[in-house]
Amino acid sequence: MTGAPPAVREDRAVHPVDAPPAFELSNISKSYPGAIALSDVSLSLLPGQVHALLGENGAGKSTLIKIASGAIQPDSGTVRVAGQEIRSLTRRDVQALGVRVIYQERQIARDLTVGENVMLDRLPGKNLVSWRATWKEAAARLAIVGLDLDPQASVRGLSVAQWQLIELARAVDYGARAIIMDEPTASLSRAEVERLFQVVDTLRERGVAVLYISHHLDEIFRIADTVTVLRDGRRVFHGAVASLTPERLVEEMFGQVVHTVHRSDQARRDEGPAISLADVSLGNRLHRVSCEVYPGEVVGFTGATGSGTSDLASVFVGALRPTSGTVTLSGKKRVTSRRAAASSVAFLPSDRKRRGLLLDKTIGENLMLGRLAVKGSTIVRHGALRRESHELMKAANVKSDSPDRAVRTLSGGNQQKVIIGRWLNLKSRILVFDEPTAGIDIPSKMEIYATLRRLAGEGAAVVVCSTDFQEVGLVADRVFVMRDGELVGEVAGELATEHRLIAMEMGV
Repeated sequence: MTGAPPAVREDRAVHPVDAPPAFELSNISKSYPGAIALSDVSLSLLPGQVHALLGENGAGKSTLIKIASGAIQPDSGTVRVAGQEIRSLTRRDVQALGVRVIYQERQIARDLTVGENVMLDRLPGKNLVSWRATWKEAAARLAIVGLDLDPQASVRGLSVAQWQLIELARAVDYGARAIIMDEPTASLSRAEVERLFQVVDTLRERGVAVLYISHHLDEIFRIADTVTVLRDGRRVFHGAVASLTPERLVEEMFGQVVHTVHRSDQARRDEGPAISLADVSLGNRLHRVSCEVYPGEVVGFTGATGSGTSDLASVFVGALRPTSGTVTLSGKKRVTSRRAAASSVAFLPSDRKRRGLLLDKTIGENLMLGRLAVKGSTIVRHGALRRESHELMKAANVKSDSPDRAVRTLSGGNQQKVIIGRWLNLKSRILVFDEPTAGIDIPSKMEIYATLRRLAGEGAAVVVCSTDFQEVGLVADRVFVMRDGELVGEVAGELATEHRLIAMEMGV
């Protein structure tokens, strides 16, 4: 992040001053036993305007979306659509009034066709479905979002980006007043993100109000007109995006100034490489990759989605075995995942919920998994587990009242910190992170970046594999750029601007 305000588009549609809000939440409050989710929150979505909603995980964004979608009822407050007050809002009411919600988790019926998925909320016909009308209306909606697909084709085999646009096509019928988009760019490539933005621009021009929830500040400055920030269930800021800086937004989200990560050249080259790859290939996914990572440094590997960064992370720790070439960790060759774990090599997979955590187990049990894997012991005394868990939660800054809480109840950022804490327990000297902050709020990202820098300062070799160019440029001492499974360039961290990394990735 920099202190200068990012460039903001000048050609945004202007909302008519006399038009009522397309969707309005006034003085909304919602409580659960022992917790206040929202307190007196107000939000107005204006026609032809993109309104960003920001906040840490746990700030109240999800609760607000559920109330706006009719999934839950507020304890108090008022909901209005086009100026009309609505009582006892239900999901069906929301759809009938032209408010659409696109959730972070894909809502795709994989056994149905493209057209059926597009028209899932309202298939034409009274008693029998009119398939001719279904295909015609689906094709019209697909055209709005620029998706050239046969409505009668299966959705199986389509990309995540195409699924995302199918959901958007479902939302953009001509009666849509407001569309709520929750983390819409998750798992999309840069080109796919830009395509999504073009669709959002089209919606803006048509007078549709858009509520845009994202953890990516560059997206907010690219697409949003106004922004609202929630913190601890309260609205703490509302204003025009054009007048803001990224630092100001992060400060509003966090409630204090968040300092950027500071790099320093501490690589211990005299000790020899902690990680070494020599002409490593993996089928058609990686091609003759050679590189070295030294103790005391953070090295980033970045590229577009599918460039090979995630495969490379798995090769580093022995989760994938190369078809040719040599991987050496701390001087030892023939790396396997079992040997890597036994050597306290930390691995944080991109899919933390499926590959990194036991969601139904407690925080404490998840923190101890690394030690159990290394020592092979399955007996842990409860008292010792609680003491160590409290210490590791503090060291990794895991925000929870007890290590006995199920890890699935934590936010994404705190779940990632649990995995980091697991390896802090073993004083790992080699740590490999695959997409370490995907889906994590901005303050938690900054905390994780600071932890990575601290670990490198203590002599660990840290690898960050990420498709987020800003991320690697912010945290790494050196950055390798990948394209189609090959390393195509290397640049020092202080020179690794997003524009430079994109140019390197494109071969410019």
